[in-house]
Amino acid sequence: MNILIIAFLAGVLGVNHLTVLPLPGVLSGSLVWILVGLGFRSARILAVCCLGAVFALGHLEGALNARWPSSANGETVVIVGTISSLPASGEGVSRFRLLIEDCLRCPSPTPTTRLVRLSRRGDEVFKPGQRWRLAVRLYRPRGLVNPGLFDYQQWLLAAGVDATGYILTAEYLGQGMRAWHHQGRAWLREQLYRIQQGSPVDGLLVALGLGENSQISRDQWRVLSATGTNHLLIISGLHVSLVAGLGLRAMQSLAQVLPVMRLLVIPFALSLALGYGLIAGMGMPVQRALVMFACASLLLLLRRQVAWLDLWMLALLVVVVTNPLASYTPGYYLSFGAVAMLLYGFGGRRRVVRQPPSQQWLVTLLRSQWLVGVGMTPLLLLLVAQCSGLSLIANLVAIPVISLLIVPLLLLTLIALLWSPVLASVPLSLAAPIMSALWQYLESLAALDWVYYAGPPSVWQAVLAVSGVLVILQPAGCLPRWPGMFLCLPLLFNAAPPLAAGEVEITVLDVGQGLSVVVRGARSHLLYDAGPAYSARFDAGAQIVTPYLHQQGIRQLATMVVSHEDLDHAGGVGAVMASFAVGEFLQGERAVARPMSIDCGTARRWRVDGVDFEVVATTRQVSASANNRSCVLLIEANGFRVLIPGDIEASTELALLTLAWQPVDVLIAPHHGSRSSSHPAFLNRLAPRTVVVSAGAGNRFSHPHVDVMARYRARDIRVFNTAVDGAITLRLGDMLEMTGARKSSPRFWYD
Repeated sequence: MNILIIAFLAGVLGVNHLTVLPLPGVLSGSLVWILVGLGFRSARILAVCCLGAVFALGHLEGALNARWPSSANGETVVIVGTISSLPASGEGVSRFRLLIEDCLRCPSPTPTTRLVRLSRRGDEVFKPGQRWRLAVRLYRPRGLVNPGLFDYQQWLLAAGVDATGYILTAEYLGQGMRAWHHQGRAWLREQLYRIQQGSPVDGLLVALGLGENSQISRDQWRVLSATGTNHLLIISGLHVSLVAGLGLRAMQSLAQVLPVMRLLVIPFALSLALGYGLIAGMGMPVQRALVMFACASLLLLLRRQVAWLDLWMLALLVVVVTNPLASYTPGYYLSFGAVAMLLYGFGGRRRVVRQPPSQQWLVTLLRSQWLVGVGMTPLLLLLVAQCSGLSLIANLVAIPVISLLIVPLLLLTLIALLWSPVLASVPLSLAAPIMSALWQYLESLAALDWVYYAGPPSVWQAVLAVSGVLVILQPAGCLPRWPGMFLCLPLLFNAAPPLAAGEVEITVLDVGQGLSVVVRGARSHLLYDAGPAYSARFDAGAQIVTPYLHQQGIRQLATMVVSHEDLDHAGGVGAVMASFAVGEFLQGERAVARPMSIDCGTARRWRVDGVDFEVVATTRQVSASANNRSCVLLIEANGFRVLIPGDIEASTELALLTLAWQPVDVLIAPHHGSRSSSHPAFLNRLAPRTVVVSAGAGNRFSHPHVDVMARYRARDIRVFNTAVDGAITLRLGDMLEMTGARKSSPRFWYD
């Protein structure tokens, strides 16, 4: 049976790696061959694999067709719907998901869009289950694409979101009965906030109690990531199992007094776990734990025994069948992967108990942390491109403290809230200082900064690493363990390909409506701008630039250039400087004083690793705008020339023509392709063969402007645009190579 489950899952998961989905006719035609194959033993495994692929493709076809049409992007439409999630709020903005019931003013034909993710700036209070009539602007799901980084568009697909947008006007229509469990979560959250004492760990306690993490700050997420404890500060399968175990033990004790209650032991424990899962928001770890517990409970009621591996396989299958898009989330692999490592590590061993019962739990904890810590390292590097070297030490303390102290106290708090907030404040007041002490411990570990970062792995590196982990964790007395370490080395030392002296790699990151350019050399590296930072929720410096630099194996920056202080260029600088040492700082605009910074108003030339850099001095008037104070940087390597002019406009471009310019090979479009830049005379003098535009998709400035694009086409200039191509990488070696992230790593969910 397990081999058929594996075959089905292989078909489902194999679809994830397709670049283009087959036509619908191919799917319907293949069903006939699948049915025939199921009748033959020799072809059954292949037929089941194909059945899994057809199942996944059929579901995906519906999900992709339901997306908002690109032709209607940004149009004002009126919709009626019900809030189907727990709204999150911060910085005066509310965000939630809405299930559309009716589209009153929609493009024709009416889209099949059902679930939309909306935001609203204002004072309205949104709650789950409420019905609203909203005037909104909707957009087809789309995200920034950078090599090896978080894929927002894939995340939206996995969440079933068909469109994103923002609210213009809102009319409340009443409270409905949908999303009733989210209504309960909203009430509990409101009560928790009311009785909290204003501690820095309040957001962490709410996350542990309700699985609602919108109040966890970016700095707190950094600590969790650096210590490998992310999984604990959301409601995990461990917490669900704890609740189920407590319910099971309580009912068993009651059944000893009242034998008639024996029939209710398992149903009560299952109901308690399900209720807690609903309060937790039914995330992937919760789904996995509930399915495994439900399957085990059913088998116990039927008085049948089954191996834990079979139970794990069954849960793996049930989650995919009930939610085919689950396999597009890292949580699916991390949650089931952690359990698989425990089953593999504890299974197949003869247990000789030599310790007293009081010590057995410590031995089990140490072994489980060893198994999960080693076994999950390849998956973490594959899925999130980093792992913590301190996770074992952090989890040895955090797991028992959270599972045995904090979570039980929070459960008592939630139960007590049903009767009295005053009564609930007692266990919460005990949980808060324990959480504060644990948090201080985690912060002290995070300060050591023992985090390993890896680049995007290849398939063979992943296969070797998983094989190596299985060898290391195998039962004693089989094969030697040490070869497993060598199998893991290709993944562990998966740094970006080294560059020879004289070569340089320039990446224009996809940061939306902004600019950030990473210049990687043989040993010395430069960053030009760090992208926008519009709020704590979106800081390109923290969410894009910093992870990309880590992934490329960059540990310090020889030079950082901030063209000028506009938010779309300098917003992410603070986050980058908090993570990297900077040798030299160049500023085009001196509005913000930075230590040891050098003004770009003075011409400078330097050579590093065989690559020439030049800051081109511009004639500046006192009244010059911030854009025209931008730092202009010229890079030359192996005879190729790249110009990064920041946001200079036509007046500065014409002033630069007084210099003895040689033609450039690549021009980063001035001011994102604004109509006020890319003057014809400037283009004629530079004669670039390629222009790279850094702009956001559907930006409100209409960058790049149609007139500017016409100038480029008239001069037969090839144009790359981050809004269309994702991050653009230029490699200046023996020849000039240029690639776009969307085309170099295509996905079927990209438009």
